[in-house]
Amino acid sequence: MTGTMRFNHFEKDKSTGTIHGGFSADTLKLFYNFQSEGVNSVRQIYLKQVGDQLITGTGDEYIKADSALLKDPLKIQFNGMVYTKVDCAKD
Repeated sequence: MTGTMRFNHFEKDKSTGTIHGGFSADTLKLFYNFQSEGVNSVRQIYLKQVGDQLITGTGDEYIKADSALLKDPLKIQFNGMVYTKVDCAKD
């Protein structure tokens, strides 16, 4: 799976980039290659699918070069931001 992702959280830095990864059972495992404030970075993201929602996994991270990686994916807690499926069709 590949695509684009953009974060525009209230009172936080915006970021835009590309994603690649795929599903393993009910978990979407992604790498997000993005630019924020002129700096290129990579972040590992896990999202658990529950119905029409994706719940962000949180856990301890470590930095390797330009990448933020999860220390132990088996210890991820799916208690982060929740994304809900919407119809993207244009009117």
